[in-house]
Amino acid sequence: MKKAFLLCCILFLSITSYSQVKLGLKFAPGFSFNRVSADDKAAVDFKGNGLGIRFIAGPEVYFLIGDNAAFVTGVWFSSRRVGIKYVGAGTSAKETYNLQYISLPAYLKLYTNEIATDMKVYFNVGGSFDVKIKDNVIKTDLTDSYIRKWRPIDATILLGTGIQLQMGESTFLLAGVSYNRGLINAASKRRFDVPDKSGNTIDPKLKINTDLISLDLGLRF
Repeated sequence: MKKAFLLCCILFLSITSYSQVKLGLKFAPGFSFNRVSADDKAAVDFKGNGLGIRFIAGPEVYFLIGDNAAFVTGVWFSSRRVGIKYVGAGTSAKETYNLQYISLPAYLKLYTNEIATDMKVYFNVGGSFDVKIKDNVIKTDLTDSYIRKWRPIDATILLGTGIQLQMGESTFLLAGVSYNRGLINAASKRRFDVPDKSGNTIDPKLKINTDLISLDLGLRF
């Protein structure tokens, strides 16, 4: 065990000391919202309900590939809002939840040539694997919240663009916008007491996917 730990430390130090590996910091406040779909047999209509301000933040590691590309990974803290509106069958109610994740991103950052002195445009394409660390109900009009349990993992597609400005010999400022699109149904367990159009109780197979459009601010050094 000690030998394995020592080997990992040596490997980490050797990687971070390599001239083509750089460190970075990311902070991305933005608007979190969600997509909602359900079985059309249900008498209750499920809809998304608004958006909220959430953010992504954390350290990153850049593996440079020449002058115009980099593979980027890291560890992010990611917060997301889920809003649901129920309309129909004599019911009109709203619920808001907060979800928090630790995200492991993996994406390519592609650069143009300089468009001005020390300035390049970049494009991000990739995704992240997300592990939920907390969930809670912010507000509900129901006596018992509809979502009983949230899925412990998620995955997202990441797309973005922005400007990189060189501030010093090895320091870069980044600013841009990005879109994180959730791929996995976040709702794991639901109440199964929704009536269909004939009045029979059914499981409407509710699906919720989270999204975030953010303003990206970062440093690479």
